[in-house]
Amino acid sequence: MARTIWTIRYTLDGEDDSAYLAWFHGEHIPDKRARPGYTWAAHYADGTGRYLALFGADDVRTFLDPSPGQLKLRQDETTRRMVPHRRDVVASVLAEVARTGEHLSVPAVIRMTLVEPAPADLDESAAAMVQRHLPAAAGVPSYRWASFLVPVIGAGKHVLMEASDRPGPPSAELPVPTFAGTRIDTSGLAYPAA
Repeated sequence: MARTIWTIRYTLDGEDDSAYLAWFHGEHIPDKRARPGYTWAAHYADGTGRYLALFGADDVRTFLDPSPGQLKLRQDETTRRMVPHRRDVVASVLAEVARTGEHLSVPAVIRMTLVEPAPADLDESAAAMVQRHLPAAAGVPSYRWASFLVPVIGAGKHVLMEASDRPGPPSAELPVPTFAGTRIDTSGLAYPAA
């Protein structure tokens, strides 16, 4: 799995969700995967109308050269027509600080938790991620991996991302996730490059 993840959380406007999802899975993910440095991509839904797109790379420079804002200026006509269907968008480019588990495949289920500690509590929050939350994630049934990430661009001061093979309850030791969803891009186009 990548050491850098570009996340995009959003809902859809309901005008033509099926056309948007067909475009996202059939065109947008393959287009992103074709860019230099992108190593994987996946798309998740939480069952309540919220989505999470994840794009991975081994180096944060992949998402900064060009940056998301620069990429927006280069969008093709179809992308410019589809992206406005997103609502309540929260995007971040995250750099991995620590991880546990196997990072070689894109998971079926993802949980993402944004933690916003007060400046005076940053040290304690970071220590909790490494000392308590990552080990607790490893105890969840069907666990694959967990990462403690920090934003280079975007929301959250500390981010915990947990991956598993199937839905299930998180450990009682873990914070309540901001997003928990199941992978919906089943085309096979989003798996890591060989």
